[in-house]
Amino acid sequence: MAWQPRDLATVLYRAAAGQDKREAAETVARFVRVLLARPALSGLLSRVLEALPIVADEAEGTAHAVVEAARRPSDADVERALAALGLDPAATETTFRTVPETLGGFRVRTADRVLDLTAERRLKELGRAIGASAKT
Repeated sequence: MAWQPRDLATVLYRAAAGQDKREAAETVARFVRVLLARPALSGLLSRVLEALPIVADEAEGTAHAVVEAARRPSDADVERALAALGLDPAATETTFRTVPETLGGFRVRTADRVLDLTAERRLKELGRAIGASAKT
């Protein structure tokens, strides 16, 4: 069986869960040493550490999302976007970030996914479709 970063992050999270800070730090240090000692796994370390917050959020039943837009979208629109990402809006901590170049619409970022509902993306897709149809 080939280990995936998310699987290893789950192992690490479960090993350190419930420990005090000192014990958890020792567990993480041991885990890192084991990964680095195995050439087949050492290259996965950065991806394991990227997956760790996602695994922790899932285990704790919380999620984090950043909404990027020129203007704050309605709560209903954000809730629909979170639901489209498979997130429970009531259990998701949402942060708003002003990004003027979004032109219109908004983008939702989670630790491992992006839902882009911006006019900028739609215009780029339209441009590619027009370019593709012009070649035929």
